[in-house]
Amino acid sequence: MATWIVAITAAILLFLWLLRAAYVALWLREPWNFPFRFNPDETCSDVGTSCGILSGFVLTWLTVGAATALFLLLRLLAVTRPYKARAVKRPSELVPTAGSIVGDIVGRDEICEVIIDDLRNSDDRRPHILLGGVGAGKTAVIVELTRILASRKAVPVPVRLRDADKGVLDFQGLARRQFLSEIEESVLSQGEAERAWRYLRKHDRIVVLADGMEEALSDQGADDDREAMVRVGIRRARRDKLPLVIASRPHDTLRGSDAAIFELEPLSKSESLGYLERRDAAGDRQRLDWIVETADIAESPIYLRITRELHDRGLLQHLTDGVKARGVNTRNLDRSALRLNLLDTWLWALIHGHLLPEIPLTRDERLVTVTLTAALAIEGLKRDSLEVKYSDVVHMKDGSGDGRSDERDDDSEESQRHSQDSDDEEEILEDEALRSRVTALLKSRDIRPVQIRLAASWASRLGLLEARGEEVRFDHSILQAYLGSLLLDEVIVSKDFRDAALRAPKRPGRELLIALVLMSRRRAGPDIGAGGLSADNPITGDDAVELARLRDLVSALVKRASRRKDNKALDMFAAALEIDSVLDAPQHHDIARSVSEAWGTFTASDQRTLEEAKIGLVRRFGDAARQIDRRAARREFSELVSPAYHALFQIGWRESASYAVRHTVAQELGVSGHGAFRQLDKDFEAALHDEIASLHDDENPDSEQWWRLRIMSAWLAPLLFGSVSPGSRGATTTAEEAQKTLGDAQKNLMEWVRRVGATPVGDRELRLPISVEVALAQGFTYAANRRRRHPYAEVEARSFLVEQAAELLKRTKFWAGQLTLLHALTLWSLPDDGVVDVDRPRNARRDKRKVAWSPDPDTRIRHWLQSAGTKRDRTADADRRSTVDRQHPFVKEAAELAILALESREPERFIWIDVFGVTSKIGSRNKQPGAPRKHNLWIPPSTGWSSLAPRAQQLVADVLLLLSLADRGQRSIDREPRLERANRPDLPPCLERERSPLDPNRSAGDASAVQPGSNCAGGCPFELCPYPPKGIQSYRAEMSEAFCRRQQTLLGRSHFRRRAAPWQGTLPEDLRRFWADMAHRARR
Repeated sequence: MATWIVAITAAILLFLWLLRAAYVALWLREPWNFPFRFNPDETCSDVGTSCGILSGFVLTWLTVGAATALFLLLRLLAVTRPYKARAVKRPSELVPTAGSIVGDIVGRDEICEVIIDDLRNSDDRRPHILLGGVGAGKTAVIVELTRILASRKAVPVPVRLRDADKGVLDFQGLARRQFLSEIEESVLSQGEAERAWRYLRKHDRIVVLADGMEEALSDQGADDDREAMVRVGIRRARRDKLPLVIASRPHDTLRGSDAAIFELEPLSKSESLGYLERRDAAGDRQRLDWIVETADIAESPIYLRITRELHDRGLLQHLTDGVKARGVNTRNLDRSALRLNLLDTWLWALIHGHLLPEIPLTRDERLVTVTLTAALAIEGLKRDSLEVKYSDVVHMKDGSGDGRSDERDDDSEESQRHSQDSDDEEEILEDEALRSRVTALLKSRDIRPVQIRLAASWASRLGLLEARGEEVRFDHSILQAYLGSLLLDEVIVSKDFRDAALRAPKRPGRELLIALVLMSRRRAGPDIGAGGLSADNPITGDDAVELARLRDLVSALVKRASRRKDNKALDMFAAALEIDSVLDAPQHHDIARSVSEAWGTFTASDQRTLEEAKIGLVRRFGDAARQIDRRAARREFSELVSPAYHALFQIGWRESASYAVRHTVAQELGVSGHGAFRQLDKDFEAALHDEIASLHDDENPDSEQWWRLRIMSAWLAPLLFGSVSPGSRGATTTAEEAQKTLGDAQKNLMEWVRRVGATPVGDRELRLPISVEVALAQGFTYAANRRRRHPYAEVEARSFLVEQAAELLKRTKFWAGQLTLLHALTLWSLPDDGVVDVDRPRNARRDKRKVAWSPDPDTRIRHWLQSAGTKRDRTADADRRSTVDRQHPFVKEAAELAILALESREPERFIWIDVFGVTSKIGSRNKQPGAPRKHNLWIPPSTGWSSLAPRAQQLVADVLLLLSLADRGQRSIDREPRLERANRPDLPPCLERERSPLDPNRSAGDASAVQPGSNCAGGCPFELCPYPPKGIQSYRAEMSEAFCRRQQTLLGRSHFRRRAAPWQGTLPEDLRRFWADMAHRARR
């Protein structure tokens, strides 16, 4: 902006100077005085030399300024305006990796805003790396960033890292070439283009968006130096303060680089459903909602896009037995089977011309195109690569492997189409089994084969891949996996293929494992239903894969995974569990035992990579166990088969490093019903009474494993009570068994609650430790998050859970437990009738609290607040002689926010389910707060800290700070005394006033300097400072850099206006400095 002002000012002054000269010389013809009687003509006649020097100097700079103004006003705008217009209106055209199936981008506004806010800080700018798994939507975020940045006067330059020079990774040079090529038609000369680039770069307007780091430097000979070159490239970008965003799959090199790491989170299901309904709000919302929930299509944008296209064309309707109409079957399908049905229906519509009808290809031409594209996909799956060379898939009959019969000057599609007669028969597929399958398929349908290059050209027009010279590239890895699965059963039996595809350490890729699971779901029978109408393979017409092949495949995966201890082994076990769950004689318990026994031995070079692989396995384990439970209930097995819930529970308490993994295990078991409770009830009883000796002999947990077992048991007590309600599903076959299980679960929950609070007269049983007490309260919150429509939220269970939660609130003594139970009771008090109150203003004010659907929220919350801790064990109070009950500042603030949650009916803005989960992700906000809620949970797992209101963000930050201070360390025996010291109705001085004793950037090298209490002010009763050093593994989670930056933003920039929370007595400037230190800590 300063350059524009100076340049335009210089141009105006030069114009006025010239105008005066012309007026005096051509019109007035005599000297003309300036103000204050200054006459340059008469003055310069006496001191001509000095006046000439001064005039020349001034005119020179005015001329330079005027030239700059002309460049800025005329040429720079002429160059950048069309470019930015394309970026705003058609951003996918500028992103080289966007492909053809991008469409509208939804649910990524929050992460884009966080990245853009971070890029604005040029003082300490670092490259930003966006990590996401297969099909997570990394390219979609790049497209959305392109649009948003261009609309805000920046100049985004998306680049494809595969285009980098061999042996060099120069982000700025790559962006320069891409930008110059895009504006080539708008510039008058190459010099003008260079000048535009230099100006934009100098004034910090260029933002480089690099996609496909996994493809960078992929040429042969560069692999050995890849890690070093990537680090050098990122280090150079930081040195040059280049605004840079890199999208890539997780890689050890990237996690250890000097950059800000952002984990790409799944889409919000609310956003996904809104995207599907955008064009047809009157459609079958319940069916769409079920598809979104069951298929989990929010996990990958490609599923969302495909579902949208099917919905727009009416292909999501229910199938009807006996009616040969196409549609997505949803009867009794699990996650993978429903995804397969969606993909099958989409491909069927593409082959039959319902999609892309404007492409002039016949049905036979589309079918042969898809068939050969599937062959290309299989080769890519084997090599774990999105790029596939023609020469690796086909060869000529004479033995040449270039995939071509001759060189043609005319390579147009039409010339290729007319030249098939002479050379089609000379090109054959490399794989013999695949060749026989494809040849038989085409002959059975009387379809002439075509050259693979022509098929690739057609596939490119159909949006299946991108044709590039001697190779093709699949733009969507999920689509590659699906297409490969269509013919994968022919090649997977080959030992050579398995050896190549499953070779350690880099293979198999996740796309291959996805393809194997999809292949296993192509089954006829009760899991498919509807006469098999949606189960047939769109290419071959087959309705099932031979069970013998699937059994051999499961055995091969388990055998190879058992020999490995890396994160790939976890992915292979997960795929084996999913495939095994549909077999007639599952090896479920054997696989589960292998995983559970080896759980502590799995390693990875990066903790986050290992954690993601473990969470993925746990989720697939839970899905497979429930699938077997449902099949057992339908009596599909010839012998007794039961799910291995106990092995999953063992995995949970054996996991020592990751709170997120243990939390995921609890969530999976919490929806597993009667079977899970019957297998775990002995463990619950032992955990409740602290009887380690009563466990199975093969478990023998140590003290820390025993503590984790008690924590998980406390989580599951409320969750499984709702799960074993009479209306829940499970393998229980008689009403008597169901009723007995329900009674046992009810007694279990009551006993856990009874063990909290004051000890009754004559009761010699020990009270639960604070950490277990808080875990029990968390379990109630998890159960309260289930809406009435949730399959495990029966009315009878709900009433009893509310009663027990209120009783636990009276008994619990620790502030974190009270805060958590307030959240649970608030969720249970929300109206859940699915009807929007149109008479109520959307933004209700605090003075309009009484609404028709509920008693006064203020009165209700105040009642709970007054009852909190009234039956607690007062022997542990900080001041036992005090008869006055004071509420903790955090609990009082949580009560105020709970009132707002009830008034607004937007609980995700004011409360949270898990403090560690909500602060670990950015999440996404609900863009339609007034719309009816359509999902099973009040606050879905996709919710992060960006959804919270500013007050709630400040509260959750300080809650996490205090919990991290008190509940830290590797041994529970050390954590409990610190929790007891934090069990007070006031805040420690380091949170209430001066925060310098926290010293978050302290090194972990000096053991004496990091002991709790070593940095506290004199007389502090908490003895918790300093903050745990970064080098010591956090018990639960570390705050992200983005979250710490947001805390700085919430404080505002003014030095005079106070925007701190009520309990924060620290000056805003000191708070900003503290959160800057926390952000610096997160970067280390």
